Amino acid sequence: MTKNKLEDALKYLDLWESDRKNWKFRKNSQNYLLANCYDRSKIKKTHFKIFLKYIVALTGVSGERTRKEAENIVREYDEKVDKTDKDKKDKKAAKLKYNRAVKILEVLSN
Repeated sequence: MTKNKLEDALKYLDLWESDRKNWKFRKNSQNYLLANCYDRSKIKKTHFKIFLKYIVALTGVSGERTRKEAENIVREYDEKVDKTDKDKKDKKAAKLKYNRAVKILEVLSN
């Protein structure tokens, strides 16, 4: 994805949080956020917190797909943790992705 798509998606999220009256749903921005929500290099901690609020209202196919993806990440992490000899960097990245998946599941389970 291009830098512009990232910037557009983050602006979309910021507007959703700060000015919902003028915010408009944009499927492309939502899809970008959903596809990249586990990537800390793209969706920083501050925007991830906003993203968690945003997905509270996620329903339908998008909500179900997001929940299933998070469940798969958690399951795969639980199955592989300490069973592989990955280097520290890979383990840290997997743990960050796992932590985000757990938070997403908490939000979507309420």
